[in-house]
Amino acid sequence: MKANPVDPLKDLAPISAPLRTFSIIASHPGTKINATRDLIDAAKRTPGKLAYGTPGIGSAFHLAGEQLKAKGVDLVHVPYKGAAPALTAVMSGETPLSINDLAITLPMMQSGKVKGLAVLEERRHPALPDIPTVGEALPGYGMPESWFGFFGPAGLPAPIVQRLNSEIAKAYSAPEVKARLDERLAVLALGTPADVTAIIRRSIEVYGAIAKTAGIQPE
Repeated sequence: MKANPVDPLKDLAPISAPLRTFSIIASHPGTKINATRDLIDAAKRTPGKLAYGTPGIGSAFHLAGEQLKAKGVDLVHVPYKGAAPALTAVMSGETPLSINDLAITLPMMQSGKVKGLAVLEERRHPALPDIPTVGEALPGYGMPESWFGFFGPAGLPAPIVQRLNSEIAKAYSAPEVKARLDERLAVLALGTPADVTAIIRRSIEVYGAIAKTAGIQPE
C-alpha cells in the first residue's frame, strides 16, 4: 500500500508514550571491528562491501543503517525475517555486523557471542553508561529512540485523555511493572499528550528524510 490510510497527527488522539527502547550495532567476535571507529575505517577501506543484518527492510534498524551510509559509512543491508534470525546471523558469522534491539543483543554480548560497538540513539542508555553512542565517533549521527504509545480516536475529550494519561503513568510506575521493564532495558519516559505529538513529528521528520535519501518506497 503506497499511501498510509491513517494520519497519526489528524486521525488519532495522542494519550501517552511511556516507553523508549534502544538499538545497538554489534560485530562478530572474529572481526577486527571492536568500536565505531574501527567500523568507519573498515567501511572506508571497502565501501559497499561490509554487510549488516537487521530485522527487515524499512525497520528502524534498517533506517539507522541508511543514516550511517548517508554519513559516509557505506554498508550493505541484509534483511532478515525478524530480530532473532538477524542476531543469529551475526553470531554465526553469516554477516559481520548487526543492527538490532539492545535488549535481545545484550545477553549475546555478555556471553561473548557478539561484540557490542555502540548504541545508535542520540544518548547513552541510562542503565548501560559504558556503551558509547555512534555519534561520539561519528559527529552528527543520532537516531531517535524507538517508542511505544497509546492513542484514542480523534476528538477524544481532553478530560478523558488526561485521565487515561494519568492512569497509564500509575500502571507503568508500579514496582512490579517497572521491574519487568528494566529486564527488557525499556526506559520509562512518562509525559503529556503534547509530548507524544512532538515525538511523532520528530519521527516523521527524521525517518522521512532518511527514507527519501535512501530511495526507500512503501510496497
